[in-house]
Amino acid sequence: MECDFDKAMHHYKESIKVFPYDLNVRMKIAGIFLATKKYEECIQANLRAIWIGYENGGTVSQLAIAYIRAGKAYKELGEYASAEKCFMRSLGKEFTSQACSLMVKVRQLMNAEKRKCGASNSKEKELKKEAISLMHDGK
Repeated sequence: MECDFDKAMHHYKESIKVFPYDLNVRMKIAGIFLATKKYEECIQANLRAIWIGYENGGTVSQLAIAYIRAGKAYKELGEYASAEKCFMRSLGKEFTSQACSLMVKVRQLMNAEKRKCGASNSKEKELKKEAISLMHDGK
């Protein structure tokens, strides 16, 4: 089944004009942004949905899903620390295996980045030592 995201988005935006605090519609808009890889828009739409959820009695499940979607968007943008915060907040609302597995994945990515930075730092230190050694030897 093929989705017409543009048509759906149009209808959801029209609905928001009439019902600006409809959390379900806000979350569907955020979901479309995630599905169409518009990550910045996805993050903003989810943060808006979270705010509306807190202000208007959204369920813990709705808030957890919004945090997960924002975290996924941050992860895709390579903003792992922000993704981790979103996944943690999701877990604080509702414990789900999806949030747990995403948390594990983003922490693995963060550790891989740290190792990569550490490897390049040690390579840099070796080159500096070699340069100092050459200077002292007068070469």
